[in-house]
Amino acid sequence: MADINYNEYKDFSFGSVIPEEKFATYADFAMEYINCITMNRLKMMNEAPVEARKAVYAVINEKARIEKDKQDGIITSEKVGDYSVSFSRSTDSRSTEEKRLYKVARMYLAHTGLLYRGVDYDICLLYTSPSPRD
Repeated sequence: MADINYNEYKDFSFGSVIPEEKFATYADFAMEYINCITMNRLKMMNEAPVEARKAVYAVINEKARIEKDKQDGIITSEKVGDYSVSFSRSTDSRSTEEKRLYKVARMYLAHTGLLYRGVDYDICLLYTSPSPRD
C-alpha cells in the first residue's frame, strides 16, 4: 500500500489531522497494523482496495487520539457552578489500545474479506504433489 499520502489523509480526516512531520511514523505503524490483522493479504494484492486505505487513515487517527489521551489526560468530570474540571491520565492497557485500533479498522475492513481467519477450501493441497504411484 504505497499509495498512502498526507493529502488524501487530510481529505479523509475532516479536520482532525496530525502534523505532516508525524505522518510517516503513524502511517508506518498503521500499515503494519493493518497488515497484521489482515494476515499480510494486502501485501499480496496488486492494488489495495479503497476500504484498506480508509482503514489505515482511521488507525492513524485513533493511534494519535490514544497518544493524546495518554499525554493530556481525559476529562472525567466537569462542574459548572464555581467551575471545576477533573482530569485523569489514560492508563489504557495494551489490550484496550488493541481493541480501540481493531474497532476502527474493522469498520472499514469487515465486508472486504480481508479479516477472514478461516481456510479457503477452493484449493486442495492433497493432490497437488506428485504421488509415488505416478
